Amino acid sequence: MKTLTAVARKCETGGHSIEPTSDLDLDHQRMTGLLVGHSVDRALHHSLDCLWGLNQLLVVNGPQHYSPYVLIRGALESAATAVWLLSPDDQTTRLQRRVALEVDNSKEASKAIAAAGHADQDDADQRKRNLGALLRDSGLVLKNCQWHGYGAVVQEIDDAPNTLKSVELAWRTTSGMSHGKLWSFEVFAAESNRRVVGNGAFKADFSPSYHGLSKVLEVAVRTIHRADALFDERRKVTQ
Repeated sequence: MKTLTAVARKCETGGHSIEPTSDLDLDHQRMTGLLVGHSVDRALHHSLDCLWGLNQLLVVNGPQHYSPYVLIRGALESAATAVWLLSPDDQTTRLQRRVALEVDNSKEASKAIAAAGHADQDDADQRKRNLGALLRDSGLVLKNCQWHGYGAVVQEIDDAPNTLKSVELAWRTTSGMSHGKLWSFEVFAAESNRRVVGNGAFKADFSPSYHGLSKVLEVAVRTIHRADALFDERRKVTQ
């Protein structure tokens, strides 16, 4: 976790300030109602908070089977989203991706309001009108601002595809643990004392493994550093 100290310090002290005429400044001038930088800043805060919680969990309680992977998945998803937002050199693509996040956010908010039995209090129509005005002012088209889920995001930004260091692999295995899937449990748990109990069945003892945990944590940390580096690149003026 010490490798993230500098990133955390920047987040805590406003160290991601946006310089005039930088890429992000020009993004914000074109689309003032939805700021790419704000979304990235929130994503980094979320990632770091998840890993802070992971550190506390492991220090206080030691290794656990499932809960560490829920936190790593959250950190990885947010960091990957930040990389996804910042990586395109094309300004329009960056803005389209920011709008896609907002569309998904609005849909999820409406679902939650309806689930609480307060669909009549949902201001979805007003949100749609506001978004329509923002799109017109920014020269964007809604059909080009589609959110396809975190699976598409991690595939898009994967810097080590088809390897054991793959972002997609880390995301899929931690997602499996977040939902208690047997296949992912078998990936991470250390098996011992396997014995046959009859009729072809067997039993075994399983314990949490720091080895598997360290591998997916390494991917999450690497992705946070990528997001931070891209944030610096986009918020500063190129010399």
